[in-house]
This record gives sequence, C-alpha cells and structure tokens, in this order.
Amino acid sequence: MLTPRFTVAQDDNFVIVTLHVPYIKISDSEFFIEGTEFKFYIKPYYLRLNFAQEICEDGTEKAEHNVNTGDIVVYVPKRKKGEHFEDLDMLVKLLAPKVPSKPGGSVLIEDVTCQGTECTPEDDDFEWHWEQKLQQETVELSGVKYGFNSGFHGYYESFLNEYPDLLDNKTPEQLSNEERKENMARCHGDDFNMEHYLCDYLEPQRHLHEFNPHYRDNTTSWVNTDGILSDIPALTRQYVTRDRDSIQSLLIGTIDLIYAVVHDHFITTGEQSPESAWNIAKISSQLSWLYLPRDLQEVLETNVIRTLTYSMYRDFRFCELLMKEVRYIVGCGKSMIYQCLLKIHDIFRHHDFYYLHNKTFVNGYIAFVSRLKDSDLDKLRVALDAIKIGKEDLPFPLVEFEGYCDVSESESETDSYVSTESSEESSDESEVSSSSNDDDDNGQHHKMLLNQDGVKSEKGSDAGSHLSTMLEELSIGERKLKAPLIEEL
Repeated sequence: MLTPRFTVAQDDNFVIVTLHVPYIKISDSEFFIEGTEFKFYIKPYYLRLNFAQEICEDGTEKAEHNVNTGDIVVYVPKRKKGEHFEDLDMLVKLLAPKVPSKPGGSVLIEDVTCQGTECTPEDDDFEWHWEQKLQQETVELSGVKYGFNSGFHGYYESFLNEYPDLLDNKTPEQLSNEERKENMARCHGDDFNMEHYLCDYLEPQRHLHEFNPHYRDNTTSWVNTDGILSDIPALTRQYVTRDRDSIQSLLIGTIDLIYAVVHDHFITTGEQSPESAWNIAKISSQLSWLYLPRDLQEVLETNVIRTLTYSMYRDFRFCELLMKEVRYIVGCGKSMIYQCLLKIHDIFRHHDFYYLHNKTFVNGYIAFVSRLKDSDLDKLRVALDAIKIGKEDLPFPLVEFEGYCDVSESESETDSYVSTESSEESSDESEVSSSSNDDDDNGQHHKMLLNQDGVKSEKGSDAGSHLSTMLEELSIGERKLKAPLIEEL
C-alpha cells in the first residue's frame, strides 16, 4: 500500500484532511471515523491518522473530490465543537500507530506516565551542567555505536570506500566517543585558518545580518514535506529508552542539527544550493565525526569552532547571530524545530551520499521531536538562555589577533591623515612658487611630491614590519601568519 501525500488543517467544527490521490475511482474509496482514529482506503492508497482529541460521525462529515488536481478534501467532525487539535503539522505523530511497550524496557517515543515509585523525566529537572568525569570507554565486541540514540554500528564502513567525503571520521567503527572528540579537536587546530578569519573580521559580511530568514515569515512554506512520507514506516518504529539522560542527550543532539541547518540557511540566504548538504554536515559534529557533545555549552562551542574553521564566512559575530537564531527557533516551539529537521531531511535526500545520514540520524530526531513534551522543551529553552559563549572560550587566540589588526588599522588611518595634510601644504607652497618662476618651481614641485611619496612608503613599511613581528610571536598549532599577508593588512 502507498501512503498518499496529505495535509491536515482545522476550523471550529472540522478537522480537514486533504489527500492527493490522482487517477482513482472515487466511488471505491472508503472512510472510517471512530474515537481518535481516521482511516482512508482506496487501492493502492491507505492512510491511518491518530489524533490527540476525539472525532466522530454525526452526519455532517463530507468529502469533496477535485478531478483536475486529484485531491480529496475530507471534513471530519470534531466531537467537541470549537476544540483546538494540537500538533496537526506533526505528520510522524499523526501516522504513528498506538503500540504497547516493547519488551526489554524500551518504548516508542511517546508520553510516559509515573508507575509506582518510578517517575518520568518530566518530574525531574535536567542537569544541563552536571559534573563531567572522564572515563575510559571500552569498545564493545559488536562494534562502537553512533547515530540517533546510539542505535547503529557497522553502517558507514561499507560506504566510506565509495564516498570518502561522507565523514571526517575515517574510522567510524573503531573510535569511541572520546577518541572521536580528541581527533576532531586535533583537526580543528590543523585546519583553522587565521588569515581567512582576519579577512572576514576586517570586512564583515553585512548582508548576513540584514538577511531576514524565511522561517520568520512563513514556516508552513519553508519546507517541502512530500519526501518525508517514504520514510514514515521507519520513523514510527524509532525507539528510545525511557531514562532521563537519554532524552537529555537527544535534546543536545537536536540543538546541533538546528544550528547546522540555520547556518546553511544564512550562507545561502534561503536559496537552497548544491552545497547545502555539505554546509549542514560539515558544521554538525554528529554528522561529520559521529560525536555527540556532553552538554549544551559544549555543543554550541563545537558548532562555533567548526563554523570558524570550515564555513564560507568565518566571523565570530556571525556565530553569535546563528546562536541567537537557534534560541529563537527553540522559543517558537516544537513545530518550528520539526520544520528544521524536515528541511535537513529534504536537503539530504537529494544528495548523492548524504542521504545516508537520514537513516542514522535525521529520521530518529524527527520522530523524537514529534513526541517531545512541552515541559522538556521549556527546560531546554531556559537552559539555552543561560548559555554564554565568548571568544575566550574557544581554542583560538582571536582576541589577540583582532587587537593587533585594530592597532594596525588605526595606524594606517593616522598615516593617511598626516599624508593628506602634507599634500595640501605642498600644494599651497607649489602654487605660491609657481607665480614667481614656472620652470624652476615646476621641477621643485615634482621633487617635493617624490620625496613625500618616499616618506609615506617608508612609514607604511615600518608599520607593516612592526605588525608582522608581533603577529608572528603567536601561532595556531605549528602554523604562523605569513609576513606578506600582514603587510597587506
């Protein structure tokens, strides 16, 4: 059976389900309405939706068929008129069947209630900044695990030979999470380019700060959800454990993905490009190194470090803008986060090899967010607002380099001002001399200008040499800035 493309809306009296089912015989269609469940069937299409509130058959239900578009619009009566149905844009949640708990302590991603003395994660505050203790990880015989809720192992190994650019982590089946972190940090030190950073610092990209992201205007048209329907069976079977730490780590991973897709949205100014998949995968530590940071502070710091190392625009002010947008999206609620994840899914599914990340990461996070509790989201919002990241928190001496550049720029402006005054005085003197003796004074005038240029050149050389000497005393890893670039700056 095929799951048809569909959308769900509502008014005070009806839930309105629009199904795209072209080339059918409408007289063969069947509808079923009972409790919270709605079913539609016509060969070869089948759709079952589970709502949070009750629907009913009271004689007002109806369906309209548009032959030209192939759409059927079904008006399903609400049992309580005027009641607001929540999460109608969460396709995964609507399509998920109501299944009992899975043996072994794992359950579908759904609401959990207290049983006896055991309470759900909702009753306890998340420890976003718990004490971290470094422990030596042991690699299981079955292989290291990664992906959504650490649910995969042995998945990427067979693809890396054919797609070497799929991951920065070239040995995904051999490194523990801590080893991935160490190797990733080492690559940050090797790949960071201070020259690129200083260029963007001195010439900021103002269009990034003036850009109005599309999701602030109209979230419903920001993402094409048609492609997600093919993955619905996999999404509805995603499992997580019910313990508090697992849910917290999944929220941290969600922030990692939100930052990555917002980064691409600003880089491309909302126009999806062939580089969009790379922009997302490269900035996310999960999608590039299979590394999941331990807390919110670390995940945002890692995102900022990777932006300053690999992004097209490497400016800390740009990173601050991206973190602000992440807070905005989380503050907008579950629906906006859901749209961001659908955007990643849509971008990846059109790529030659990044589509593999949909199975290991994105599908699971979509299912997780669709069943996320509002109380958990409120705690995440409060924790994000408390996070402050400065340049001093990063492993690069940004403050020192920016300070030297500011001094050099100030000296250049001073030299330019002095040179301008000298030029004006020379011009006045030349005019006075020219009234007495044109030939001699013209030669004198030319000589004066040549001397003036010589002085200016000498000053510029001294300033560049002084700045170069200071900058070369600092280094990133084993690399130092080259003197010619510094003289140019």
